[in-house]
Amino acid sequence: MIRIYLLLVLMGVLSAGSVHAISLRTSAQDGNLMWFNPNDSVMPGFSMELIRLLQQTDTQLHISGQENVRSLRRLETDLANGKIDMAVGMVDSPSRRQHFVVISKPVLYVQHAALAVRKDDYLFRLPEGGVGALGQYGVLAIAQGSAYGEYLHALGALPVDDGAITVAGNLGKLVRHRVRFVLHAQEELGWHIRLLQLQQRVRLIPVAGGQKDVCLMLSRKLPNGTVRRLHSVLLKLERSGSLGALRVKYGLNGMS
Repeated sequence: MIRIYLLLVLMGVLSAGSVHAISLRTSAQDGNLMWFNPNDSVMPGFSMELIRLLQQTDTQLHISGQENVRSLRRLETDLANGKIDMAVGMVDSPSRRQHFVVISKPVLYVQHAALAVRKDDYLFRLPEGGVGALGQYGVLAIAQGSAYGEYLHALGALPVDDGAITVAGNLGKLVRHRVRFVLHAQEELGWHIRLLQLQQRVRLIPVAGGQKDVCLMLSRKLPNGTVRRLHSVLLKLERSGSLGALRVKYGLNGMS
């Protein structure tokens, strides 16, 4: 009888644990080595390390799929359709707020826009009209699905090349003289320039006022309780200093 009682108690404990466990599906963004670089044991990627922290802080969270790689556009589509539950590190924008749950307090970090140009380019700062005046100088490249697409659309007609899905692809176009500018986050551009050893061929021009919040984004198909739980865990990481330490490790800032 005692043995049966203990067995029932154990089953109850296991059942209670399974009820509270939350399984979430995610995906890595193709070609973004600052976020996902599993071959580097020291700097495996901001996304990989953040997911590890989330699971360590709340051991009932089980997040899988980081080894699956998607383009940014595919990542957005699958998140909207509920094929994945969360995406780490997309830029906040009005259109994304229409389709996803955006956790913006805290932000993961604040990114700053910059133009990558060839080292021998005579342009050393933005013209008086800013990014909107670049059309007379040449073609500007952005990544497919980039939030900078909305930004450029608001500025008016510009010759834009958004054929590449990765930062590295656009930097390749730049050094091969297929485009004149690459517009992207300064932090990610600098990261890829160093990894690709392009320091002697490419330099950056900061874009004033180009700050954007990078956030954790969730599918609208997730239960409200799961959204609140993830938000709570992220707040714990911010308050404990763990999120801040991760930003410092990757050379990022939490404030504009």
